[in-house]
Amino acid sequence: MRPDKILAVCTFAMLSVGLAIHLAASPIPVAKPRYVPIEQVPAQIGQWTQVSVLPIPDAVRQKLPTAHILDRMYANAQGQTVELMLLTATRRDDMHDPARCLPSQGWNVTQQSHVQLGSQTATYLTIEQDGNSADAYYWLTGYYSPTNSRNSLVSLLDKVRGHIISRQQGMSLFVRLMTADGPSSTASLNDFAAQIEPVLDKMKVASLRRGEQVALSNGEAATRA
Repeated sequence: MRPDKILAVCTFAMLSVGLAIHLAASPIPVAKPRYVPIEQVPAQIGQWTQVSVLPIPDAVRQKLPTAHILDRMYANAQGQTVELMLLTATRRDDMHDPARCLPSQGWNVTQQSHVQLGSQTATYLTIEQDGNSADAYYWLTGYYSPTNSRNSLVSLLDKVRGHIISRQQGMSLFVRLMTADGPSSTASLNDFAAQIEPVLDKMKVASLRRGEQVALSNGEAATRA
């Protein structure tokens, strides 16, 4: 076997052994959800103006004890409306799941697919209830990477493990946009999503702790020194 191949095999073997020891010797560092300051969402988002605040049912608050929820209706100058719902929680079980929540509210999911909003992948739903149809986007965001280890080898192994463990486990912010189904519904959702992303990024950065990183909507990461 050629020397370069022997070196590659030995390097791979050493990393594999190191990863196995690291997994066995220490707990897997999974980023935990934390509160994002959703109360900082402004009443004016681009061309969209807040027109109402929707109440959160007591039953929902009781079912999701660590969740902070914001639910508002926005409208533009053309009279189109989009409902914005944000949820942040410190317990993973309290993060919102529309696949279960919307049907429990009487909505039937008639269509589901994925859409790309910049670097963010969102789920697209068409839902119906009592003859009314609506379109919705929803996605999870706010992944705060664990603080890097001072040891370069351990840091490398943590990154390898990070690719194995689903980042969804550490997401801190759920976003849902919903509007009445119609010829302009997709355009309204796309426009509102583009306008809200910088606002969400600003809130996520505000929650950073020293040495942490958070994923932004443009695919980059912000770091607090």
